[in-house]
Amino acid sequence: AFLTPPLGVAPPPLGVQPPGANGGGGPGGGEEERLNDLAAKLIAFYQERNPAGVAHVARVVRDFGHNVGGLNELLRGKYGADLGTVCLSTSSEVPAPAAAAAAAAAAGGGGAPRGGPF
Repeated sequence: AFLTPPLGVAPPPLGVQPPGANGGGGPGGGEEERLNDLAAKLIAFYQERNPAGVAHVARVVRDFGHNVGGLNELLRGKYGADLGTVCLSTSSEVPAPAAAAAAAAAAGGGGAPRGGPF
């Protein structure tokens, strides 16, 4: 099954966040950093639980970057764990360029293969 928003609920356009979606993380947003962090956690999560899912990180970040709570709920349903269980090591278990590439692809939209980790 593919991870999608509930029927009738479309994700907001890229660059548009619902009120309070920045998680209270300081002034100025930090949207790119937040999406990079999400991509790094997803890569680590999928490397451990479903390596084929790594190929879909950019699309998951694009579709759920504004709704990490909903993403975690779906991950718990599928894998019995969520992104809160991910521990990124300081030895770069997930290379920063991979996370940045996934986030950049998410910001650019398109290009992600169809199908998905769910």
